Amino acid sequence: MDDIPVRYITDKKTRSHLWVRELVDVLNGGGLNSDLHRHDFYFLLFLKHGAGSHRIDFNEYKVSDRSLFILRPGQIHQLHLNPGSEGFLIQFGNNFYKPTDSYTQKALRFCGKKNFFKLSPDHYKSVLSYCANIHQESKHKDEGRIQSTLAYLDLLFIFLYRNFNEKKAANPNTTYYQEQLDMLLDVVETHLKEMKQVNDYASYLNQTPYQLNKITKTTLGKTFSEVIADSVLLEAKRYILGTSNQIKEIAYHLGYDDVSYFIRFFKTNTGKTPEEYRRSKLSTR
Repeated sequence: MDDIPVRYITDKKTRSHLWVRELVDVLNGGGLNSDLHRHDFYFLLFLKHGAGSHRIDFNEYKVSDRSLFILRPGQIHQLHLNPGSEGFLIQFGNNFYKPTDSYTQKALRFCGKKNFFKLSPDHYKSVLSYCANIHQESKHKDEGRIQSTLAYLDLLFIFLYRNFNEKKAANPNTTYYQEQLDMLLDVVETHLKEMKQVNDYASYLNQTPYQLNKITKTTLGKTFSEVIADSVLLEAKRYILGTSNQIKEIAYHLGYDDVSYFIRFFKTNTGKTPEEYRRSKLSTR
């Protein structure tokens, strides 16, 4: 079975888990046209000026001036940048940047799920400053450069969380459920192939199905079974559109021994069979 191409950040020579470049150096006078792929690292693209298109997990975004894209590991994307685009490309692995305090962890999760930020002039100035400082630190070998880079990443994600989070907690209960949801979504993403039932997760997390449903209903307005289904569908769509694999191979990859059951599940939730979905989407590209 073909897999969606995965790009890795670690340089075999330097063992670095951080990669920072100005876009003018990346583009080298031309444009950028990438095929659909995924990363094992965080991907941050900051545009001072530019044009193009960016598809992230089947959401289409227009690349324009004063825009910022942040992808978490595992997401698939396809990027087209026109010549003359300016800004910064910052990539880092979990081994390099892994915040330990709960607030910055929340900020990073928020940014990795929002994916796209259209910056006002004031927000643009702040984000430009953080990105420029990260780039500057990456250029030299001065003592403390790693600590400075980590601090600027903290400031960047906290700034974005403060200014773009439209669901700021109104009370401690909301904060609790949001934190529980973040934990729950991480577990689902990790164990999706082998666990697809609410009871499986309840046993794994030592909680009741009622408690898990309470978390997702409070924060998302969905049952936990709906959240699991959404996660399965997203990963299925990634493979249906990102590879030429047969549907039965995709079903097995996602943990379904009964291919016909997978096809029924997909059609019930999308209105199309996997093959119909593939044809309809590929015909519009």
